[in-house]
Amino acid sequence: MATNKIMPNTNRTQGAALLVCLLLTALAALLGVTVLQGSVLQLKMADNAQQAQAVFIAAEHGLRYAERYLALHPLSTAQLHNAYCPTGAADCFEASCAGGLCFVGQHRGRQQDCTPYDATWDSEPIGWSRASLLWVAANKHRTVPLEAEEDASIQFIIEFRCFVDGPQGAVADDEGAAYYRITVLATGGAATVQVMLQSTVSVQWVTAGQSGRLWRHAWRAEG
Repeated sequence: MATNKIMPNTNRTQGAALLVCLLLTALAALLGVTVLQGSVLQLKMADNAQQAQAVFIAAEHGLRYAERYLALHPLSTAQLHNAYCPTGAADCFEASCAGGLCFVGQHRGRQQDCTPYDATWDSEPIGWSRASLLWVAANKHRTVPLEAEEDASIQFIIEFRCFVDGPQGAVADDEGAAYYRITVLATGGAATVQVMLQSTVSVQWVTAGQSGRLWRHAWRAEG
């Protein structure tokens, strides 16, 4: 009696195995692409963090430079006085911020009568609210000389904010300290990274030819 033998369908088995191999290969390739993309993203994030840190350090350098400028350069009465300081003068504080020195207010006599204008001055510092004017126009800000390792542009403005009582005298006696707000804008990373720092300082009123004593009151940052 003859028997019929059932032979396995080898073509179908081989086809299924090939399909499984193709799926595993595709999954492995997809996993590799995902890992590569993650690595590239991490490198970009690390580079951005490094650039931001470098620009922040440059901004701090600019803040110290501007503070030293106030401490080392004696300020005369004419540089802070509306009656003697003409509009557009680059060496004294007035409303157009010529030369990066700004004063929007009234000061024509005693220290206690000095008044800054603009109700939004404290909530919107001049470095933020008038940025398009101050940071673009070359004669509305000052530039900090760069150190060898720095790869950023550093600009700053100084606002005169009238007077405060100081360790060496009181405003009521016309012996207070001049009060300033410094705003620094540092730009780096091919102009893609910007850091803005701000400090408020007072400098004891001095006579011409002397260096002043400077006190830092507070500082803030924007990035």
